[in-house]
Amino acid sequence: MKQRLVHSFFLFGMLFCSIVKSADLNEINKNIQKSEAQKSDIDKQRANLNLKLSTLGQNINNNMQQIKQLNTEIQNLAKNIEDNKDQNRSQEAKLQSLENTLATLNDTLNDSQAKLANLILQYMTIAYVLDDEEVLSLDDMVAREAFKILKKQTINNIANIEKQQSAIAKQINDINSSIKEVTQIITTQETRHQDLQTMIAKQKILVDNMRNEMQVYNQRLKAIDMQKKELDKLLGQLNILKKNTQEEIRKKQEQERLAKLEKERLAKLEKERKKKIEAERKKAALAKQAAEKKAKEEAERIAKIDSKKAQQFLGEQNKAIQRKYDAALSSAEASNTINSFEELKRVDSVYQRPETARYVGKRAGTPLDSYVIEQAFGDYIDPAYKIKIFNNGVVLKPKKNDAKVYNIMDGKVIYAEEMPGLKKVVVVEHAHAMHTIYSMLDKIAPTLKKGFIVKKGYVIGRINDRLNLEIVQDGKHINPVEVMAKP
Repeated sequence: MKQRLVHSFFLFGMLFCSIVKSADLNEINKNIQKSEAQKSDIDKQRANLNLKLSTLGQNINNNMQQIKQLNTEIQNLAKNIEDNKDQNRSQEAKLQSLENTLATLNDTLNDSQAKLANLILQYMTIAYVLDDEEVLSLDDMVAREAFKILKKQTINNIANIEKQQSAIAKQINDINSSIKEVTQIITTQETRHQDLQTMIAKQKILVDNMRNEMQVYNQRLKAIDMQKKELDKLLGQLNILKKNTQEEIRKKQEQERLAKLEKERLAKLEKERKKKIEAERKKAALAKQAAEKKAKEEAERIAKIDSKKAQQFLGEQNKAIQRKYDAALSSAEASNTINSFEELKRVDSVYQRPETARYVGKRAGTPLDSYVIEQAFGDYIDPAYKIKIFNNGVVLKPKKNDAKVYNIMDGKVIYAEEMPGLKKVVVVEHAHAMHTIYSMLDKIAPTLKKGFIVKKGYVIGRINDRLNLEIVQDGKHINPVEVMAKP
């Protein structure tokens, strides 16, 4: 049983290395490099989009500032235009007043000129009459002087009126020039006002276009961010897969290394055992030859007296010598086997507890009709050799001899041969990367071959002493008690 458990520990290192395949690490690294290159390209695209968005944002701010400045200028222009129009209205009112005054002066001038003409006419008529008289009276002289004074006054009034007309005409001309100049300024300002409004309209259109462009860039940026998120997720999964694959490869290499070391150690022990047995066989053969020689000599001595008794003696001696020879060989074989097992027990120096997992599926069948659990799943300390051993499965003792061993789940046979130290072994592959290993079988069903499809309950062999059942899923050991149906 001890030897069976020792060999059982290395069963997976030698058997499942050919069953469980690891992911291709080179392919994973290629996918990681490809994803990282895509991520780098996305980062560049994202940086370019952010630069464009930043530039667009700055341009929009600049244009909005320009629009603000243009609006301020328009407001100032509107105020200046209104002020200039108010000035023109004031000048026009003043001009109207001057024109009214000028019209009044014209009327007054016309009246004064008419009066002057009448005075001159009257003066000339009186003067003509007076000149015909020989002696002028005092009244005539007074009248003449009065006419002269009145004429002079009228002429002065006309001169003053003309002077006023000239001053008013100059004012009117100045006001007209001012009105014309302000009107020209207003026209220029209104043209600038219109140009500014056109510029604002264009700036607003440009801002709207830039905002639409920003919206497009933002959507592209959002799509790129989602793509980057997916790539980050993929890279995370690839790195986890890489780590798991590297760990799986490391474990596999370690298992192979330990299995190789153990195989080499066992081969060395077997070689030494055979060498010792051969030495014992030679020693026994020499002892046999010496005994046979001595018996022959003794038989020859007896034959001198009684040949029949000599033959009988020689026959008995040869049988006794052969029994002693066989016993010596058997004793040597047993002694070397025990000594070899004493070496085998040192396997705990390379002991590593395998990975385990909980079973989450439905209950399967039972491998035996009736049994007791002789050795449970997990770690235990061997009571005889005081070494730590991990039992990969369970050891079941049937309650009757030549008990049938049943397959507990539907699957395919991938191994059905004898294995040193484990008697006959059957390995069945099931769904979801699960394998069941039946070892210590005394018989394998004659119909059972590698590649054979077996259903649950199919008889795969028979057993007299003990059945070792192990279950592995994805390289992890499962307690068979969790899987088997209750007996």
